[in-house]
Amino acid sequence: MAETKEVETKKAKANKEEIMVKIAAEEVQAMAEEVTKDTAVEKIAPVEVDAPMETASVLSEEMEVPEEEGSDEYDESKEYISATEGKKLLTEPENYLKHGMHIGLTYRTGNMKKFIYKVRQDRLSIFSLNSIDERIRLAAKMLARFDKEDILIIGSRAYARRPVRKFAESSGVNYISGRFLPGSFTNPRESNYREPKIILVADPIADRQAVREAARVGIPIIGVCDSHTLTRNLDLIIPLNNKGKQSIALMFWLLAKQHLIERGEMKETDEMKETVDDFISQIQPTKRIETLIKAKKKEKFRT
Repeated sequence: MAETKEVETKKAKANKEEIMVKIAAEEVQAMAEEVTKDTAVEKIAPVEVDAPMETASVLSEEMEVPEEEGSDEYDESKEYISATEGKKLLTEPENYLKHGMHIGLTYRTGNMKKFIYKVRQDRLSIFSLNSIDERIRLAAKMLARFDKEDILIIGSRAYARRPVRKFAESSGVNYISGRFLPGSFTNPRESNYREPKIILVADPIADRQAVREAARVGIPIIGVCDSHTLTRNLDLIIPLNNKGKQSIALMFWLLAKQHLIERGEMKETDEMKETVDDFISQIQPTKRIETLIKAKKKEKFRT
């Protein structure tokens, strides 16, 4: 029995390699060559951690990282926007800033450092807008290479559930919004068993069970990663603030539109039927989470 599982695992990994090579041979590889050296498709390297992951885990499922749009502390927007070098982004640079997509955590893993433009005085990581934009485009191209029924979008965090569902509804793909049941990819006897050919997870930490099972059976994985994410087993990283409900909503809205454009189902000049507001979670933080957020804000002003 053990030998049979080992053979199946080897076949799954070989199948995954074949899929990834096929993607690379098409337009995804062409696009990857155009992006900057820092944001090219990466081979996973040994992880360097600035701080213990146990400390980072204090961010609970329903905690939202302060997005700080309009904050007096971060009055460097002109300099930050100029760093895009005038490139045409999927949305206005100010829109990325307004939704807080650029704000990471105070903890950084080795594989995420390449996407960080700078570290603020309060130690918060600031993602490069070019990195965010290029990876959303690349993810859209990657997903467009698969049939809709073979794509699965997963989001278990409270703020990710609505955006995941809205993305699936607008794109026509499958989704799991909420808890991922163990065995969904590895146990054919389970009623919830699925065989997607590619998955996208809204948070590889919260959705780690799905990542583990997908890696085991050889399913390519796209991960939306904050600065403290361990990126092992991920085939494509989308770097941004995946804790804020405004941020994750804008990401899925942009990805949904770009995905339809890549499929030829809409033009760049067309407007989405849904707005970004339609993708934003309506869940409100609990009192405990609000207390943690206030405590975090006070801590930044301590000397």
